[in-house]
Amino acid sequence: MSRHWLLHSAVALICGLAPLIPAAPVQASNLSSVKTPAASAAPESAVLTKFRDSGPPVMERAAQLEATAPDRALAFAAANAVKTGPIAAVTNPRLYREVFGFAFASSLGDPTIGYPSWNFSLLSTVAYFGIHVDWTGDFSGGSALNNWNDTSGPVPAFIRTAHASGTKVVLTIAMFDSTSGTPNMCSALQRYNLTIQRTVAEVKAKGVDGVNVDYESNNTMCTDPGTGKVQSSQSMFTDFVAHLRAALPAGSDLSVDTYSGSAGYRDSTGAYLGFFDIPALANYIDYFFVMAYDMEYANWDSPPLSCPSFCLGPTAPLSTYQFNDGRASSEYRAVVPASKIILGIPYYGRKECVAVPDPNQIPANAMGTSVGADGYLDASAENGYPGNTSYVSHRETRDPLSATRWDTFSSVSAGCNREMYWDDATALGNKYNLVIKDKLRGAGIFALNYGGGSPELWSLLNLKFGQCSEAAISADKTTPQIPNASVTFTGTALCAGTGTFRFWMQPPGGAFSVVQDYSTSNTLTWDTTGKPLGTYTFQVDARNQGSTASLDTYSRMDFRLALCVTPTLTAGTAPPQLPGTAVTFTSTVTCQGTPEYRFWVQPPGGAWTIAQDYGSAATFKWDTTHLAYGDYNIGVHIRTTGTTVAYESVQSISYALRSCISTALTTDKASPQPTGTQIALSGTAQCDGTPQFRFMIQPPNGSWSVVRDFAAGATYTWVANGPGGTYNLEVDARSSAAPTSSMWSAQIGYNLTACSAATLAESPASPQQPGPTVTLTGSATCPGTAQYRFWIHKPDGTVGVVQDYSAAKTYSWNTTGLALGQYGLRVDARDVGAVADYETVATAYYNLADPPCATPTVAVSPVSPQGVGTMITFTTTTTNCPRPLYEFWMLPPGTTNWILGQGYSTNPSWRWNSTGAPPGDYQFSAWVQDAYSGSAISTGLGTYDGFLGVADTISAFPCTAPAVTASPASPTTSGTPVAITASSTCAHANPAYEFWMRAAGTSTWQLVQPYSSNATYNWNSTGALAGTEYFGVWVRDASSDGVNRSSMGRYDAVGSIPYSIVTASCASVSATAAPTSVVRGSGTHVTITGAASGCTSANPRYEFWMRAASQNAWQLVQGYTTSATYDWNSTGAAAGTIYFGVWVKDASSPTSTLDANASTTVTVS
Repeated sequence: MSRHWLLHSAVALICGLAPLIPAAPVQASNLSSVKTPAASAAPESAVLTKFRDSGPPVMERAAQLEATAPDRALAFAAANAVKTGPIAAVTNPRLYREVFGFAFASSLGDPTIGYPSWNFSLLSTVAYFGIHVDWTGDFSGGSALNNWNDTSGPVPAFIRTAHASGTKVVLTIAMFDSTSGTPNMCSALQRYNLTIQRTVAEVKAKGVDGVNVDYESNNTMCTDPGTGKVQSSQSMFTDFVAHLRAALPAGSDLSVDTYSGSAGYRDSTGAYLGFFDIPALANYIDYFFVMAYDMEYANWDSPPLSCPSFCLGPTAPLSTYQFNDGRASSEYRAVVPASKIILGIPYYGRKECVAVPDPNQIPANAMGTSVGADGYLDASAENGYPGNTSYVSHRETRDPLSATRWDTFSSVSAGCNREMYWDDATALGNKYNLVIKDKLRGAGIFALNYGGGSPELWSLLNLKFGQCSEAAISADKTTPQIPNASVTFTGTALCAGTGTFRFWMQPPGGAFSVVQDYSTSNTLTWDTTGKPLGTYTFQVDARNQGSTASLDTYSRMDFRLALCVTPTLTAGTAPPQLPGTAVTFTSTVTCQGTPEYRFWVQPPGGAWTIAQDYGSAATFKWDTTHLAYGDYNIGVHIRTTGTTVAYESVQSISYALRSCISTALTTDKASPQPTGTQIALSGTAQCDGTPQFRFMIQPPNGSWSVVRDFAAGATYTWVANGPGGTYNLEVDARSSAAPTSSMWSAQIGYNLTACSAATLAESPASPQQPGPTVTLTGSATCPGTAQYRFWIHKPDGTVGVVQDYSAAKTYSWNTTGLALGQYGLRVDARDVGAVADYETVATAYYNLADPPCATPTVAVSPVSPQGVGTMITFTTTTTNCPRPLYEFWMLPPGTTNWILGQGYSTNPSWRWNSTGAPPGDYQFSAWVQDAYSGSAISTGLGTYDGFLGVADTISAFPCTAPAVTASPASPTTSGTPVAITASSTCAHANPAYEFWMRAAGTSTWQLVQPYSSNATYNWNSTGALAGTEYFGVWVRDASSDGVNRSSMGRYDAVGSIPYSIVTASCASVSATAAPTSVVRGSGTHVTITGAASGCTSANPRYEFWMRAASQNAWQLVQGYTTSATYDWNSTGAAAGTIYFGVWVKDASSPTSTLDANASTTVTVS
């Protein structure tokens, strides 16, 4: 049926029943540092050992579905902006024990099965289930996380509703890893700081009350791939929980979900072997949520079932079974206080298809197929669901304390006959009783959505944890009693809190009155002295201390005061007897007066008749001659002499007359015997005529069957070729002329011992390259003659028997030409003569593989150190293996969390872009393994054949800021060649330089020389305008792509200088003449000298002019040269004043005339 989609799918498990080659076992690594049970520990089955250190399938399956399930909530109003704060303590007044419940995210808002249907006044704590953690230590996303963060979804209203009722809300964080070596769990625990950071942030953001940790794995050794440090996942988990406690806000609720077998999983020294170190964790948490369900997966191969393969049973038995709730409670209470234990309760069961044609003939604990889970709502509706017929309900008899319900029916929708084990209200109530009796902290429900608003479930929680129930009253003396006796009445009740009791009494013909008011005393002592004869009624009321209810539960009993107490009645000859036997019955009694006796007989199916009337004789001799076979009742009435009452007290016993008596059953071989043995059964009996015998056998976990019907022969040869275990054998004896109802039976138990403890060894050991012949050797502990059968499961999935049952315990496996890969090997063993498919099995895995890769070498380019932003290439090489695969890991500075850079591939190189990476010392690890290597080493992060660690430094400043110089020095005039030179200190030789320039009067930089090893830029300033030019130099290390980025490119460091261009000119010039006068006609030479000042450049240019006496025009006498003098020959000069002019301009002056001028005179006389 599928009326409730969540219930049907969230825990639907398809079990591979007795698979040919089992999946890889969920067990600890074989590293020697992992503890194993001490030799002195009590032996347990492999199934139970696994159960002690692995989680219930229902939790992991439900968590997987919650991570991906669509939200079924209806539309919700946006959350109130005011955050709901955590509550200080549980305040719901109706509870006297904690009631914890898991709430599935996907159906949280569903009005039928989600929180709107729950009675929060009957819940102490609700866990939002749940947010997944992945191998990185971070939340992995998914539907549950999305719903948690959806302010328009059901979560805000759910939290407000819970808090309004005084119910705490906690967040479940979940991590599951049952793979070999548990690499994901190891990795997550190595990164728990991130998990704690994220979790605490969610607790604070949502204002919830704490955290429930659902980490399920098995204890393995976790290796840090960079440092090689090895730690157990057990110790890492404890450390995680301790740090989580420290980080949570004060007063936060912290719980851990643990396996039901964890507390007892210890060696002889007390050291814990599994994932959970219970006493260590108890130091940090408020309580354990003990996942006390899915126990059928641990119990099927052990008594009282001992099924040869998985068979259905109670998911949470209370007793009898190998693993049960009572045992879990006891083991936990032995190491932690009961106040730290929440016992997990399943709101679900399991059903299967059974190959029995008649559903009414399906036995208890049948072996079936298509095993699936059924939530409470579905299971409770199977009877009456369309298509379900022949429905019959039963109660568990092997474990009567639990009263687990199991139903059989025919299902049209499943197309098979079905058996279903589940806990209805009766069975759940018995589990709650255990919580109360063992004084545990409370009960935990997995999960609330499975039960929804079912009124009987909420009423049951109120009955068990909100009030007292199951009141009873008893007396320390039998009724009736003679007045003057002191009678003590004891009241009991099942109270989650402290029970208080009130006693009432109603005398004969009177009214009830309180004789002892409410108190914690549960006894009442009644003095009967002087009390009138008659029937008194006593009542006890019970309620929890502090309750204001008049009463929660009550019980009554009648007690009579009479002149005689209850008599005894015994038979002189024990039943059964053959007809004709004389039997004497004797009664004894204490009376206040002289007793007299009357004896009665009731024949089979008949009425009571007086066989001997009142008299002083305390004996009655019964003649059984000619009486019919059957069960008779013999009674006695007692009264005192002189009274006329019908009786003061009575007693009766039953007595059987049979056609055969003294039936006995013997065997020719003492128990136990190997399976397959032929055993002669012999019956004997004393009979009323010719005896006939019938033989019946009940196999382990089976029903009685007649193996030989009534016949004269007193022997039967039993070919005991069934499964090992305890058989019940019965012989029935009757007289040949008598009905079957007159038979008398004898039963004995008989043990058949099957082969057990199978092992499988391989030589040579795995791994090997194809070619050698591998000898497979099986062994088993067999009480008879063992026979063996060998199987091989190939990598392509095909499976087959390679050597059928025979006495040979070895098989030679020729591996020549076989494909590489992992092969599954199996040996079955059974006793010769046994017909079971197998009695014990051992499996192994064998790798036909390439040789492992050698330790790799790693080349790093560019070499360390590099600048941030550098593209760094790691190239790995290895030898020995023909098909190497490469994987790269990185450990950033300041962390302990390795990051996968590039997963296994055939690419031997990994290019890492260090852009944005914080500077510092990095660790890199290169892993290698062959694609078909069978010897890979397992770590917390994965497997490898070999690895090599590499240190590498990423520098924030691989080059110093460059020093920049110019030659010639600034300033200079346009046109001057200028050399700009940079110098920087870098991590590596030959840094690269790039030159930029911003011209005077502009705001734009332009690239003038791209990156190269040339540290100089030669600038031709020709045409440069006067003003300040700016030159920038970028530098980066040879290993660096540039740790800094701009819109123009990348660089490690930068430097710059300004450079000025000026207009060339001379400020002034002076002119002198020597001599200043000459005689006309003398031919004297006169030197005209110009002296320039304020010239931009050296070697200014001079030009000379002259104006003769009596003339107005100047004439050029010497053009511009670097000569500052002009030699004038005065020959022929007319008398008068001669004027000389000196023009000057800078050597670089752009002018075509002059920068400055001056004049002087010479007199000719």
